[in-house]
Amino acid sequence: MKIDRICILNYKTLENIDIPINTYYTAICGKNNAGKSSLIQAIRTILGSESSDPFDYSSDFEVTHKTDFTKWKAEKIDPISFCLYLSLDKSLDTGLIKFIEKFLKKNEGEIVEEKDHYILQISIKFHQDKSNPEIGVQFDEDILDDFGSREVLSKIRTSKALIFHNSTEVARRYSPYHGWFDDFTENERISVKSKREILQKEFKKISDRHKKDLTDLLGRLSEKYDINLTVPGFSFEKVPYEISLGEKDFDIPLDNWGSGTKNRTLILKSLFNAKKFLETSESSRKIAPIVLIEEPESFLHPSAQAEFGKLLQDLATEFKIQIITTTHSPFILSNLDDPTANILLDRQFDKKKPRATIKVETTGKDWKKPFALALGIDSPEFDNIRSVFFSTSNSILLVEGETDKEYLELLKDERHGKHKLDFDGEIYSYGGFGTLNSTVMLKFLIEKYNKLVITFDLDAFRHVRKSLESLRLQDEKDFFKVGIDSGGKRAIEGLLPGNIFNKVWSANTELVQQSQSDNKEEAESAKDRLKKLYLDEFKQNAQPGEEYYGQFYKLTAKLNKAFKNK
Repeated sequence: MKIDRICILNYKTLENIDIPINTYYTAICGKNNAGKSSLIQAIRTILGSESSDPFDYSSDFEVTHKTDFTKWKAEKIDPISFCLYLSLDKSLDTGLIKFIEKFLKKNEGEIVEEKDHYILQISIKFHQDKSNPEIGVQFDEDILDDFGSREVLSKIRTSKALIFHNSTEVARRYSPYHGWFDDFTENERISVKSKREILQKEFKKISDRHKKDLTDLLGRLSEKYDINLTVPGFSFEKVPYEISLGEKDFDIPLDNWGSGTKNRTLILKSLFNAKKFLETSESSRKIAPIVLIEEPESFLHPSAQAEFGKLLQDLATEFKIQIITTTHSPFILSNLDDPTANILLDRQFDKKKPRATIKVETTGKDWKKPFALALGIDSPEFDNIRSVFFSTSNSILLVEGETDKEYLELLKDERHGKHKLDFDGEIYSYGGFGTLNSTVMLKFLIEKYNKLVITFDLDAFRHVRKSLESLRLQDEKDFFKVGIDSGGKRAIEGLLPGNIFNKVWSANTELVQQSQSDNKEEAESAKDRLKKLYLDEFKQNAQPGEEYYGQFYKLTAKLNKAFKNK
């Protein structure tokens, strides 16, 4: 299963909201009390959730019209309404699809059209004057009757296909175990059964010995008793397990680790359960699981959040398992180049009182809103580095402008041999040195990516030095000044051989004169055009080797060393 869309009416702060979900990984963000947990609870209400807590009654509907209807609405005759649109995959949801087909009323001889994907629509309405909710299910174009609808919903809710993890509650309040193995393959069942019979025979011998010892002991009493010891049968249909983590030569129980490590491990355990459920379920029971995680960043250092956020997104895509998180962390937000994967919730206000939860636009120019909220800044430099936010690479080289990027891309050519720019990553322009003065944003990028190196023009150092030093970045290790400390050469163009300048100048004398104009705007425009001409001339004529790339090779040697040592 994969949730494609959820519509909610009159539930707590979710007075009227319609949220499409397009990706396997989705991050729901927003300020406190924006409605994130209510949205998660709505999904759990519809689909139920797997839990090891014996006091978790999520298998029953927890919603009541009296307590959960939107508080500020005067008229309360409307129902609380949930509607969920799910896509079912022919190969991943075989069991559920076959089960639904039993309740489709087809004419004699008519069969369900076989497709790769089907749409399942589930609606639940809680009325003020009814004790039981109204349930409706539609499978593609077929509407099921009341009995079929309830059976299908019950099938989903009892399937354990929805897995929920609340990071703010990592303590095991009731269960003595971290989880259970309870979904065995046929071969595993046969193997376990044979071992079980051997164990039962051994325990029978032990019980007979203890029976004799206990009979002898109790025989000393004046009242005589017949003693019998029985060993319960071992079905092994559900086997508990405990988690420990290895450190050097020791295995340390998970409960003895810190909250961050414990929480992260239990989340991965939930994903392990989801993957195993998907891979080992028999065809008749096969339903692709959905994983809900509240605040996976809890108790983790920012650098660990960055690694964990990327891992969650990679696993969702790799396993084709839908993961929906709530988060306050910029590291858990999706870095897929699809801004709809980040859902931002906010509240409307009426006379300074918070009212309905709304979905804030996060597409187009608004892609940055979730990150701006999580980072606590609203910087104009966001747009300069949009591509960096959505990079999937672990190694990033940030350069000042697009021209710098083009020169350095040339240096990745294998023909440069040992002098080539040798790192497995991406080069991005950050649109001018002003971006480096946004220290909050820069700190986020440094923590997000394992290896990040910055370059800028030599003449920009005095403008960014304070910001870089405040982040404890080191010269010739974390950042590099590009150019030669000589008039007119304190930029990447300063690395070009003289013949490039001579050719461009001789062919563009008027443009050279304009670049020296007293009119600042005219001079800057001419300089930019000359930079473009230098690049074009270089790309057209330069051949790998010292003649054209001598100064560039000095830079690549430093950059290669920096990436290697990070």
